[in-house]
Amino acid sequence: MKRDTDLTRIMQAAKQSAPDDFTLRVMKQVQLEAAKQAYQPLVTKTLKKIFILSFLTITIAIFFICWLMQNPGVSFINMKASNMPVDFLKVLFLIAAFWLLFTVNAFLTRQSVKSPE
Repeated sequence: MKRDTDLTRIMQAAKQSAPDDFTLRVMKQVQLEAAKQAYQPLVTKTLKKIFILSFLTITIAIFFICWLMQNPGVSFINMKASNMPVDFLKVLFLIAAFWLLFTVNAFLTRQSVKSPE
């Protein structure tokens, strides 16, 4: 019995009350730790530049090949035997549509990342 009262007295002496701003301090620490963990995209800026450069190179190469096919006198290969109709307007429209949709998708994706619901 005496041992129980001694143990109770020790526990009451060791018990401390939490400070009034305990929750606020804990939340600040959590926010600081969360801020340290920044969002890291899957594709780095360097890799994105490589993708864009390669896309532009391929696009220019396609235009150049179309130009060679339209002007067989300029080309070093006789393309008159080819029956492939080439329409620069269609190729230009395809590229413009791709970039338009790519830009809209990038904008919508950025908006959804900024304001998650």
